[in-house]
Amino acid sequence: MTRVLMTLCCLLLIFGPLSSLSAAENETRRTLALTGTGEVTAPPDLAIVTIGVTSQAKTAREALASNNRDMTAVITALKDAGLNANDIQTSNFSVRPLYAAKQSSNLQQPSNRQIAGYEVSNFVTAQIRDLDSVGAVLDKVVTVGSNRIQSLRYTISEPRALRDQARKKATEDALRKAKVYTEAARVELGEIIAIAEHGGSPAPLRAYERAAAPAAASVPVEAGSLTIRVRVNITWQIK
Repeated sequence: MTRVLMTLCCLLLIFGPLSSLSAAENETRRTLALTGTGEVTAPPDLAIVTIGVTSQAKTAREALASNNRDMTAVITALKDAGLNANDIQTSNFSVRPLYAAKQSSNLQQPSNRQIAGYEVSNFVTAQIRDLDSVGAVLDKVVTVGSNRIQSLRYTISEPRALRDQARKKATEDALRKAKVYTEAARVELGEIIAIAEHGGSPAPLRAYERAAAPAAASVPVEAGSLTIRVRVNITWQIK
């Protein structure tokens, strides 16, 4: 037992100071952490529009029949405009009752609600790749029966190359800042300890969002441009 205790004491004497020295080195290690920002602006090449038909009638069957007729015409119009079937997808469908207040003969009791009719809504989300045709497509679907244009947004279908450009710019920005700081502080950068990225997706540009109304000409829309923004955090060790 005594021999074991003596061995443990020797180990503590040997490794204890080394452990303390390592902890002290970690505490005094100098680092530089900076954030770089990179932006790339490009025109969109894809429009995503959500188009719908809302129908009301006394019965659910009547509302559904009316909605089916108009929605079929809308989908046909989209395909006639050159959209691929794979670019048209049902995004929402609902049937709900419409209520009206029912007056009670007993004045002491509140009025109850009764069903006055039904509303059927059907929406499709379509991807329009020919941006020059967006206004004409919106006009056409409203003409054939759509009474709801829920949203229209522009985006970039393949943003990978643009995102990489933004990453390079963000890294260059961080390196530029690091050079300024190290020259001013008269220190030298060591190895990179960590790199973290934030952002990188193009912000969708909303161009049109309201209930649709019949129009005599193509709906005026502008695609504008989109910005891909990347922020990168880089931490260096200072020599």
